[in-house]
Amino acid sequence: MSDQTETPQETLRAATDENALRQSWATLLGTVVKPDEVRALIRYSSGRITSVTTGDRVGRGRVAAIDDGVVMLTLNGQTRKLTIGGV
Repeated sequence: MSDQTETPQETLRAATDENALRQSWATLLGTVVKPDEVRALIRYSSGRITSVTTGDRVGRGRVAAIDDGVVMLTLNGQTRKLTIGGV
């Protein structure tokens, strides 16, 4: 049994479509939370997509935590929550 699933074609298209997601400086596309790996895919307003883990820089902030569908960032002493699709 595999713990990976196929990504729907609609999701793959939306990940690179500039108008598919609400515009923000960064949008969370998805998270991977496993005992040996915690990562998140973030799309910047420029369209660039990057994979991050706890402690990585995102813009001027830093990834404080990653959970299923949520990334917590710290920026200027404040915490900001990113959720999938920006909602």
